[in-house]
Amino acid sequence: MQQIKQSISLTVSANQNWVPLLQCAAQTAAQVFGLDDKKSLRLTMGVEEVTLYLSQEQPGAAVSIFLEQCISRVQARFVLTADSTDLSAMNVVAGNDSDAAADNNLSLLLASRMSDGLSVIREGKDIHLILLQEHVYPSIEPVYSDSPDKDYSPALTVKTTRDANLISNACAQALGIFPLDQVPAWFSTPGKGVDLIMAEELYAATAMDEKGRVCGLICWEHVSEKSVMFSGPWVFRGGEQCTSILLEHLIVSLARSRAVCLFSDLRVNPFVELENHGFEQLSEIASSSETHKRKVWFRHLCEDEGLCIWSHPQCTSFLQQSYDRLYIARTIQKTVDSGSHTYDRSLFSAELNPEKKEAILTPLLDGQDNEENIQRHINALTADGYSRIVFRIDLAHGWQAHLGGTLLKQGFSPVMVLPHAGMGDILVFEYV
Repeated sequence: MQQIKQSISLTVSANQNWVPLLQCAAQTAAQVFGLDDKKSLRLTMGVEEVTLYLSQEQPGAAVSIFLEQCISRVQARFVLTADSTDLSAMNVVAGNDSDAAADNNLSLLLASRMSDGLSVIREGKDIHLILLQEHVYPSIEPVYSDSPDKDYSPALTVKTTRDANLISNACAQALGIFPLDQVPAWFSTPGKGVDLIMAEELYAATAMDEKGRVCGLICWEHVSEKSVMFSGPWVFRGGEQCTSILLEHLIVSLARSRAVCLFSDLRVNPFVELENHGFEQLSEIASSSETHKRKVWFRHLCEDEGLCIWSHPQCTSFLQQSYDRLYIARTIQKTVDSGSHTYDRSLFSAELNPEKKEAILTPLLDGQDNEENIQRHINALTADGYSRIVFRIDLAHGWQAHLGGTLLKQGFSPVMVLPHAGMGDILVFEYV
């Protein structure tokens, strides 16, 4: 979660009469927090639409609104207490679902379409609904080199860096060597990466030769207290020596942390084989833009003390085989179909990458329409040409683990377990 630098808060009743005040507060905060005019307007309109929705869905309820300045974005967070409320119009496929209009959720649909992202958290009866707008960062041009090893001085040094010029230079070189759809999205706008690095939400290390030229880059982030995800190494010159020194630096940097495992970013294809560097292949997943499957690498950093996780009975065999192969101790509890009926409708977040035709879905709210919602997402995304659809569930939550049976029924297959990648382990499914 991004660090909050500044914030303002208001608490009002869910009543449309408060819309002018909240519009003014959102617009002023967005401008003070550094959003450009277009983004400020979109945040203001999103706040308006959510307020209108709540005034119809939960009239008179107390709603707290927090306008927050984060490192790379500004967000509006709504907090209210409710036994049940329908947020299903915020599903990315809601526009293809005629029920959204019938349920009078047009305001939510508009708010979700105007936002750069949304998240919903339910804690008992408390609902946290967050709309965010990303800052706009300038793009950089790739740097091409016909002979990158010319005048290369082989004695390499590596260090973790916050230097914006070094990071931008490394990103530009990466863009000149590697396909655009196979590097992290922020490489094209490295200012965003620098901001995240300054906030210690992302880390980067560069390898440099004796002449001070950047020869390689590796990035990593803590996805939980015990798990780290990395991308790279991106090697521009120095070959295997540069690869080795960057990976060694990454592992040494994590030695004193609480992380117990390390895995590669499943959204980015490593361009080096890592089995000779102490990593093992966790899995292979499809990629729409590549002939070969994308490999995901894994490494233990220290002994795993074990964990208790949930599993749908049909997923237990896959999980047990995965844990045995990785030598990870887990106590697996099987979920049961209790027959209870929730009043909510389900909500999934969707990370979409149109260039790669890839979508990553994550459940946010449980609902009685889980199966229908999964099918709606499949139909809409495949109709739009998305050839790779991934669904991630957190095995710390029984209701998410129970979705495994529904995903299997809808044509998904489990492909890997990411230890400690969420509140518990993350089980990744891929649509076949």
